[in-house]
Amino acid sequence: MIERLRRLRGRAVVGVALAALAGASAETAGTAVPSASFIMSTPNPAAGALVTFTDTSAGGGTSWAWDFGDGAGSRDRNPGHAFAMPGEYSVRLVVQSPSGQASVATDVTVTPADVLRLNGAHPFDVAVTARDPRTGGTGSGIVIGQNDVYGYFSLPSLSGNAGNPEIIVKIVDASAIGQNYWVFYAAMTDLDYSISVREAATGIVKTYAQDPAHPAGQFDTSGFESTPGPVPTPTPTPPAGVQEITIETKAWEFSPGGSFSPALVVQVGASYRLRFHNVDPPGTADPNHGFT
Repeated sequence: MIERLRRLRGRAVVGVALAALAGASAETAGTAVPSASFIMSTPNPAAGALVTFTDTSAGGGTSWAWDFGDGAGSRDRNPGHAFAMPGEYSVRLVVQSPSGQASVATDVTVTPADVLRLNGAHPFDVAVTARDPRTGGTGSGIVIGQNDVYGYFSLPSLSGNAGNPEIIVKIVDASAIGQNYWVFYAAMTDLDYSISVREAATGIVKTYAQDPAHPAGQFDTSGFESTPGPVPTPTPTPPAGVQEITIETKAWEFSPGGSFSPALVVQVGASYRLRFHNVDPPGTADPNHGFT
């Protein structure tokens, strides 16, 4: 009987010890200090465009304090914020829990309102200009929404609607499959437009203009080469005014551009006037070739 009581008492002691250990583990887990972290919808927002901040902290935070570095803040867990002016800002998050607090800060570069910066790991700056063919008025695109891959422009000076998306531009990093940085663009407007894309690493600028044959949108899968690879040739600036080209015609031949002369080369975006000049000797012109 005495031995049996000793065994029962031993089991009770072990049971109490295990219960105490379990309680200590639960208490330790409940008092873990949080670790602060967050992500942004874009690392390089344009001034005036809404940025979404998402809390990714661990450790059971119960309150959040945001400082956007421009004098504004928020107590929301996942706030949205638009920076009024371009510049460099430090965004700070403080996470509080019953057992302590933690903080984290990230530097943010805000571009001007008319510059869309995409692909933060290999940045491209995109700008849009447009023209109303009915009035001749011109205006710049304003960024109204973006993430790290694509963004939207409005054309408030021409449409009168600052919140209406008119043009979307998307840049895809295809280097993982040995390809280039691909440029996609589309329009939801009947305005004439031009898109300028500048690669920050090289300073290369390429321009894309509205193509009446493809009004919904176009793409360029060779616009910018991934590294390593050849540097793309920038789009030259079109000459101002109307360029005149004289084409000499003679006995079914013409120059330049004929089978016995260099090709006729023109530049995208420039305006040209073609002047045909008959150079057949007097009295020898063939009336069938149509030039007199």
